[in-house]
Amino acid sequence: MTGATAGVRVHLYRYRHPDGAEKDWAYPVRLAPNALTVFYGRTGATLRQADTPTLHCRGCHPATEAQARVQEKLAKGYRDLGEFWLAADRRQLTPAAAVRPPAAPASPPAAEPPPPCWYWRWTPGRPPAETARRRVTIETACAAALARLAAVGWTLPDSQPGDDGPALWARLSEAAFNGVLPRRAGNEPQLAFWLLLARGCPDLSLVDDGQQPVSRWPDELPVAAEILETLGLQPPDWRRVLAASGDGEVWFF
Repeated sequence: MTGATAGVRVHLYRYRHPDGAEKDWAYPVRLAPNALTVFYGRTGATLRQADTPTLHCRGCHPATEAQARVQEKLAKGYRDLGEFWLAADRRQLTPAAAVRPPAAPASPPAAEPPPPCWYWRWTPGRPPAETARRRVTIETACAAALARLAAVGWTLPDSQPGDDGPALWARLSEAAFNGVLPRRAGNEPQLAFWLLLARGCPDLSLVDDGQQPVSRWPDELPVAAEILETLGLQPPDWRRVLAASGDGEVWFF
């Protein structure tokens, strides 16, 4: 798929109310190893997205959780419409090859364990004025975090030249209130960004696979101390700073 309809291939299920209104529920044909993503909402409208971490899936596997939910939807009267392409705007649905999901939960394939992850969640406020205030806070935190990454030469895959806080937050969140971030090599800029964001915005929480709050850089992903200090994720090592001053004096603590 290319152009405006490019997106994700999903299994689509549709429910028709007695009054003629319809609603959709779908999940990706290719499941991620660390979470089950589902899309839902009124037919023809922008579908909402929700992610369930692997740790909270039945059998600790997204495929098992997906098939369990399929059976629940069918029992409620949803119709299996087969596979569709869900556009990037999560609104347009285009029929794909008619491949049906298995009737019973499939056995999880033998695979390596999914990587450890961080999970973020933003809590909007009520009434709307409170949500607007909190959004300004998180957008300001986005701009500050992006500036810190630039100071060490790091960039986000989702950022674009000239991005400000509101533009970056809109692209990263995609109007969702939660998301998953794999904690693996190569994701250092993203990990640093979300850690800075969680520190700078009290309405955004960041937890690990055990649902414990995250407040420090992960030990399994070594990064130079100077970089972490510049990012503000580690206190400065004053011994190194004073030794680098080159004044020939010996400092004792």
